Amino acid sequence: MATILIFFFYFLSIITATVCATFLMYHNINGWGWIIAIAILLTFIKLHVKES
Repeated sequence: MATILIFFFYFLSIITATVCATFLMYHNINGWGWIIAIAILLTFIKLHVKES
């Protein structure tokens, strides 16, 4: 169950970052840098899940 929640929140954070970057690009602020930065940070996150 914990693994499912981790993947859910992982994809939710990707969608949130994309929406934030789209909002920034709509207002002519560089949003691609935010998408790339958040994607790189999410790639390097290491999670340790202990199933009981």
